[in-house]
Amino acid sequence: MTIQDGSVGQLDFVERYGLWSDEQTAACERLRAEIKQHDLRTIRIAWGDQHGIVRGKNVMAHDFLLALRNGVDFQTATLFMDTTNNLVAPIFSSDAGLGMTSLAGGPDCILVPDPTTFRVLPWAPRTGWVLSEMYLANGEPMPFDTRQVMKRQLSALHERGLDYISGLEVEFYITKIEDRKLLPEQAGWPPDPPEVSVIAHGFQYLTEQRLDEVDPILQLLHDNLAPLGLPLRTMEDEWGPGQCEITFDPVRGIAGADNMLLFRTATKQICRRAGYHATFMTRPALPNFFSSGWHLHQSICDAGGDVNMFTNREGDDHVLSELGRQFIAGSATRIRAVRIFSEWLFVFRTSHTFHANCINSDCAVSILAICNTLIHQPNIQRAAKHVTFPDHLEFLSTLGVVCRGHLALVQRNNLIRLRFNLMAVDKCDVQFFMAFV
Repeated sequence: MTIQDGSVGQLDFVERYGLWSDEQTAACERLRAEIKQHDLRTIRIAWGDQHGIVRGKNVMAHDFLLALRNGVDFQTATLFMDTTNNLVAPIFSSDAGLGMTSLAGGPDCILVPDPTTFRVLPWAPRTGWVLSEMYLANGEPMPFDTRQVMKRQLSALHERGLDYISGLEVEFYITKIEDRKLLPEQAGWPPDPPEVSVIAHGFQYLTEQRLDEVDPILQLLHDNLAPLGLPLRTMEDEWGPGQCEITFDPVRGIAGADNMLLFRTATKQICRRAGYHATFMTRPALPNFFSSGWHLHQSICDAGGDVNMFTNREGDDHVLSELGRQFIAGSATRIRAVRIFSEWLFVFRTSHTFHANCINSDCAVSILAICNTLIHQPNIQRAAKHVTFPDHLEFLSTLGVVCRGHLALVQRNNLIRLRFNLMAVDKCDVQFFMAFV
């Protein structure tokens, strides 16, 4: 042991508290080799906070190798901040205003890298990136680490022999920066927003001409996002001026939420370096700009297999299997508990679209009963949750669906007939049968 061994985190923190799985341990060895292969000098240890903001530290490569054993020190003060970095709780009170004496005074915590999330950043020379999880100094998981909370829910689902599948569909705006507003008097708290111009006129939805206008920046994004291993599927021109949409192929487990976090922070950085400004806020305060959202396409399959458990194989008239109906109904309940996610409610069934106008507008569920390539077999079903805020924390948004859907499976309540006053194309009412928790 040398004095260098304890320069970051706590000595042997990961091993002492048994924080890594066998998969993470194996990935750690590959990571070390990759750092040497690419001659990396800086590793960004990233953490997604409660607002969806990616925080973290740049750690030099030699100290990062120690962080793989020890973790790295980080400030819990970030837990007390809003999106403008103003404190929202009395951090120096006996329980920090959060009912936790362990957080009084804002002590240091430990960020533990997840080696399975390691990437080399194409746009930042000799720089790696890894996602981390937050622990208290005594090795206990930080209760406000939403990634860990979601992983526990996915583990519970896996114990039932099920895996969660998700695919992303994300809308956002790209504008060209005309004035970065970097004068001292413009660097307030928060600072003045930059002056921008649009990169193309809007209101020509999905036209090739508009798409070609924004192609240079989309090509730049593709050149940098694809090497990260993000499962890009399509790049599209949306409705507003410079509004884009990127969709992703489906993935298992927590990878969908991890991809959303990485995609959002990477897109902002790539655009900014090229003189553009990317924003995922729902409705930028600019003339003629329309709202953005994101869709979370999801289904359940058997653990480690390719059998879609939403598919109804009973030969009756139900669009979904009983498990699918239970899971989706669970996602559509306990609305008040998830109002913070600000979800919409839409229901899609085959080729008809229905907008529910009598249910609390904070839940979004769509049922797409069509043949698709989510799992490669016919008669596949998936559900799409429509989330109003593409800048919200993806772990919380996804967690809300998984937790409610899983609880419905655990309780297995009887199916109850619910009448939704749905406004369809022909203005008629449509009835659906769902499980209700």
